[in-house]
Amino acid sequence: MTMRSQFLRPRSSLLLAALAAAAVQTSAQDVTLRGKVEDVQGTANQFFVDCTKVQLTSGALDLNAFVGQQVSLQGNWNGSTAAPSIAVTSLEPVAATFEIGGGAKLGGTVNFHVFGTPGDIAVPALAVGSGFVPVGAAGSILIELQGAFVFAAKVIPAVGPTQLPLAIPSDPALVGVDLFGQAGVYSPGSGALLFSNPDCKTIDA
Repeated sequence: MTMRSQFLRPRSSLLLAALAAAAVQTSAQDVTLRGKVEDVQGTANQFFVDCTKVQLTSGALDLNAFVGQQVSLQGNWNGSTAAPSIAVTSLEPVAATFEIGGGAKLGGTVNFHVFGTPGDIAVPALAVGSGFVPVGAAGSILIELQGAFVFAAKVIPAVGPTQLPLAIPSDPALVGVDLFGQAGVYSPGSGALLFSNPDCKTIDA
């Protein structure tokens, strides 16, 4: 029995399907995304977005100054989904809008936290792989769409983040499985849609 059939039990999502269909994936284009900048250990000036396969480059900006920080960035994408790379043209530090809390241990529970403006609608999703689908001003989907588990939408409360728990079965076959999560956040007042930063955890015994 696979991880997906045993644990995730994917749901279809009209929102994700529509966004994926609308996204242009065949040519280079300007893109936006939110995520944490990390550097490749043991190298000089090689960077990526944490919990993704997205590489970052920049001729004008010193990305070393942003390592370990959540940022909102814009840049030119190379057009590849297999090995996406973004030449960053602008970025700014921002607060995290999504996190996977908890130890991700067998028999335990992880909690999906979505931060935002009270009254906004949060739709977290979970996958067992990362991905890259740019969706214009809303940002980019940074988890694998195929087989993604989409949680029911919840309104962000007046105090604290939206919290959605996920129980991890006590199955040793799950040890070492990587979980990738992200959320879409919709603002009813402005009609704006924003994709959060991604986060990831590895299931441990």
